[in-house]
Amino acid sequence: MKNRISTGIKFSLLSAMALFLFVSCGALSSLNNVTDGYGGVALNVQGTAPSVSLSARASGNFISVPVTDVSGAETGTITLREARLVLSEIEFEQDDMEIDTDLEEEQDIESELELEGPFIVDLLNGTVEPNLPYTELLPGTYTEINLKLNKIEMDDWEAGDTALVEMTDPLYGNSIYLAGTYTGYLSDFNAVDLEFSFSFNLDEEFETAAGDFNEGIVIDEGVINPILIAFRLSKWFQFDNAERNPDEVDFTTIYPLSDGDGGHRIVFNEQSINDYAAISDVIKKNIKESADYGEDEDLSGFLESDEDDDPGSEDDDDY
Repeated sequence: MKNRISTGIKFSLLSAMALFLFVSCGALSSLNNVTDGYGGVALNVQGTAPSVSLSARASGNFISVPVTDVSGAETGTITLREARLVLSEIEFEQDDMEIDTDLEEEQDIESELELEGPFIVDLLNGTVEPNLPYTELLPGTYTEINLKLNKIEMDDWEAGDTALVEMTDPLYGNSIYLAGTYTGYLSDFNAVDLEFSFSFNLDEEFETAAGDFNEGIVIDEGVINPILIAFRLSKWFQFDNAERNPDEVDFTTIYPLSDGDGGHRIVFNEQSINDYAAISDVIKKNIKESADYGEDEDLSGFLESDEDDDPGSEDDDDY
């Protein structure tokens, strides 16, 4: 696994300044020991849903999220007992800014920091493996955090030559794995605790919460800035957004698959066809669209609706 910092500079004196300092936690005597001229960043990634408390996470409870049809009516509930994804890159981007160089003239630069994974994110308990490193950035407003999903492969190891996941793990060969149960209307009957799984290799880069109201986050100098990236889980199974669901497919139209033991289950994967394939495409779009970011101003451990980068968006009541 590699960690890389990349910077784009619009003038030729590349050695005039170091735009970013990237240090592991072990190299610091204290997280309060921020380098002069920089702001520290303590980053975490999590999944959030309405009415899910920190105590619920700590106890390992499942997270239930609604399933809605094309009209926005709730038709069922998916209770997730597992929700993991693989981030191969996390990139902070800052708009062009002016700085003073040693030539005593202002120059425009554009700056970015790229963390290379893979990082395995457990969205239900808010943990990341391996741990996200402590990072320092130039102070200012960062208007984009870009994420890239990519699958776990055989050559992905963490320090100490330990495989991040075993080959028998359902996340292996995929970038996202969900498991749980579905209760609600389905085809011609009402399902109760029907087994559900969703596993795909999404190899895509996307921006978090890119919208008209995007304000970005401010990295303050000389302090640790607690930044959270949150996937809003309650958006994942919504089918009432015309842009993400132009064909108006509906979760309730699918027929359960046989599990081989006389029972049934719902399985979305790379081999899905027909309605299953169309519905999985909408879920993939929803997952990418659900990512928000912001500063954990009250240190609650949650990215609440008034803390994300897009306070005027439809997510205001969704955390």
